[in-house]
Amino acid sequence: MKIHISDMFNKTSDFAPDLSEEKIRKDAVRNKVLKKLGQDTAETKKIHRLKKPVFIAAVLAAAIGVCGFAYAYVRWAGFSYTEGLTEADKEAIEEQASRTSSEEVDAEGNITYFDEEGNETMTMTEEEAEKYWEQMEAERNAAVQESTDKVDVYTFDTVPQGITEVFTDETGVFEDFMLGYQYAALFCPENSEGYALTAGDTVTVSLTAKERVGIEFGYILKGVASESELVWNTDFSYDMKIPEDGVYCFYIRLFSDPVVELSNGKLEIS
Repeated sequence: MKIHISDMFNKTSDFAPDLSEEKIRKDAVRNKVLKKLGQDTAETKKIHRLKKPVFIAAVLAAAIGVCGFAYAYVRWAGFSYTEGLTEADKEAIEEQASRTSSEEVDAEGNITYFDEEGNETMTMTEEEAEKYWEQMEAERNAAVQESTDKVDVYTFDTVPQGITEVFTDETGVFEDFMLGYQYAALFCPENSEGYALTAGDTVTVSLTAKERVGIEFGYILKGVASESELVWNTDFSYDMKIPEDGVYCFYIRLFSDPVVELSNGKLEIS
């Protein structure tokens, strides 16, 4: 029986692919690709850098021998600003994000893992595999938690594959970016804990996708992620009513495979 190891980590769709040196210009992506490492799709939800980049994708890839660390800094791991990327760069990111690794289980229950090109990477017993993936998931969750101090990631219904803080300017505009399945972008003003808002305020997050996608919208208050809604559309303009006075951040999470490009982003308060 052959299954995807994307079934691991709450059915994560991607498994730490690397961008080929031939397709991706290092100079174009080196400072653009921001990293991090889910679950099933549902049918309703000036250049800045990550506060604390998460390298768990590279760690996991190296652990099973998918690829080495030599080009870890150009690895697609769920988030990248698009300024400076060519169409060829974007296509290569999409192609890499679509690759999956797999596994086979023999009659004795031993599990053999293969990379996206079908090369064998390692074999272990079912018990060893269970412990291994539990450890990998714990390390991934810890890495995501360390990527931002604005939210306890365990307050989400499931821990996102990664979180990137995306800063808004004085008009609420934020940069265009590419986002991977089950990754989250957290919107807040730069050098600030968030937006000081009053009960009854309305916050509208607007953005555009090239195709119909599922995006989850929500807010964060006192480090807790709110209950959220999944919306399917191409042009988004999502309103959130502020329930109480406080300092808020807002987030989106992608629920479409495997990666989408988002533009015309703006956060408005009324």
